[in-house]
Amino acid sequence: MLEYLVENDVLEEIAESIFLNGFFPNEPLIVLPPDERGARIVVEGNRRLATLQIILQSPDAQEVGAKFDLDFSPTQLAALEEVPAYEVANRRELASYLGFRHINGIRTWGASEKARYVSQQIRDAEKLGEDDPFYVVGRMVGGNARGTRTNYVGYQLLKSAEQEIDNPRSVDYIFRHRFAVWLRVLNAKGASDLLRIDREARSLSEVDRSIKSADYEIVSEVISDLSPGEGGTPPLLADSRDAVDYVSILADSQARRLLRDTRNLTLAKSILNDESLVQRAKELLSQVEALQEQNKDRDTFTSEEFGAVRSLHSAARVLLAMVQISAPEEA
Repeated sequence: MLEYLVENDVLEEIAESIFLNGFFPNEPLIVLPPDERGARIVVEGNRRLATLQIILQSPDAQEVGAKFDLDFSPTQLAALEEVPAYEVANRRELASYLGFRHINGIRTWGASEKARYVSQQIRDAEKLGEDDPFYVVGRMVGGNARGTRTNYVGYQLLKSAEQEIDNPRSVDYIFRHRFAVWLRVLNAKGASDLLRIDREARSLSEVDRSIKSADYEIVSEVISDLSPGEGGTPPLLADSRDAVDYVSILADSQARRLLRDTRNLTLAKSILNDESLVQRAKELLSQVEALQEQNKDRDTFTSEEFGAVRSLHSAARVLLAMVQISAPEEA
């Protein structure tokens, strides 16, 4: 569960809020009575619980390698060892509250909804003459200037892309379904250089200027890779954990070309890993041998399968010819 929340929720914002304001006592975790071991199940507040586990580096957090780039003091950490909780007798007692909170009433906003709200608040702060609207709004929402700036850039970059790219419908898909992954791509190492976004921009005017001058050809490419393909095939970047590798692939011309030719992140990543010809040939051999074993008892094959295997055979022959030209005679 902790690993799932790390991958699918923006826990950094909660961590920043706790870092700046502590754990809000008026937002207790809601728990069931203790079981025979004395352990309680948290039925409301799992994102906050996950954030606390990461901050305090529980064994589970250490196992999944989850950390925040925040320097909590010993006093702050000690204050988080115990947090307020409200006990309910059973899940039925909680049902009405949860139904209202998450369906028709107050509920946690999605990543794009948060970014839209933050962007509007930043614009409003600018109109009121605030010198640093990112800082002001960050404090207002329980975060910091960096977090609000990240949300603003991610939201406004997509809004600009609606006017700049050929397929604006895909932008709406990112807003609705993949905005958290979009933010993860933008925050990956090397993404700012790739998209030509000024990492040093701090004021609102500087950030807006940076967004305007971004490389929208690359922005369009990323949006396309985050969207389903023809016939509803999965997005090329389907797993948010691949965001860092994905950005590195786009930044490398050879890896990027291979990614476009094959739509295979793992294959494109192998170029970045600088694997030797021997290593990669052995890996491919293992895969071919696995295919042989898997299909050894089949009597018939489709024309599509025949074509795929024939293409593989042709490519292997070309590679063999390339190597034979300069191979030692004893080989």
